Amino acid sequence: LRHILETQLREAVDRALENLTPVRKEVLHLFYWEELSVAEIAGCLELPDGTIKTHLFRGRRELREALLRGLRRADP
Repeated sequence: LRHILETQLREAVDRALENLTPVRKEVLHLFYWEELSVAEIAGCLELPDGTIKTHLFRGRRELREALLRGLRRADP
């Protein structure tokens, strides 16, 4: 059961990520999966720190909203 739930959650997150802009998707990937700092991401993408923080904030919000929409659709 745990494996099934983990798989479903990962699929839901992947679907939600598909709806993000490419730069937000990249920023979230670098921050969470590659574990880079905001300053490191800013250096890699040649963007100001504040812009990276904005992409993180908005990307998280968009992911949360997409996941909640998915839960509401799945709720009987």
